[in-house]
Amino acid sequence: MAPRPLHAVPALTAVLMLATGCGDAGPAEPDRGKVFAADRPTIEVAAGARFSIRVEDNPSTGMTWIVEDPQPDPAVARFQDSRYQPSAGGEGKAGAGGTRDLTFRAEAAGQTRIALRRCLPTSCTNGEIRPGQEQDVQHLSYTLTVR
Repeated sequence: MAPRPLHAVPALTAVLMLATGCGDAGPAEPDRGKVFAADRPTIEVAAGARFSIRVEDNPSTGMTWIVEDPQPDPAVARFQDSRYQPSAGGEGKAGAGGTRDLTFRAEAAGQTRIALRRCLPTSCTNGEIRPGQEQDVQHLSYTLTVR
């Protein structure tokens, strides 16, 4: 009996690598949950859900987005993480912008405020805006209802 050709082995290996997260695909992205646009002032989600607020961002400006104090009521929602995504075709290009997802977890039913601030680290220190730097700061505010 003649040996079987092994031409199917590379294809099978590639499929297994993709299915298990191995190879050049990189690590799996964390669940962002439902993504809300930055211009939406009210957000409603179910308890236990993850959700994100997507804001325009350009890290090359030196400005950064933070969850502003006071933080959301931790009994209602907790900040999880922040992830930048370059615009399509902007990867590796100096000055190219993109979006940032600020992800939260809805803990329990209730209502709270989420406030975001975008500023230069030199304009915002220890959660406070330095005098004369107010023009360099952007604020966004949301009312979150968890049901």
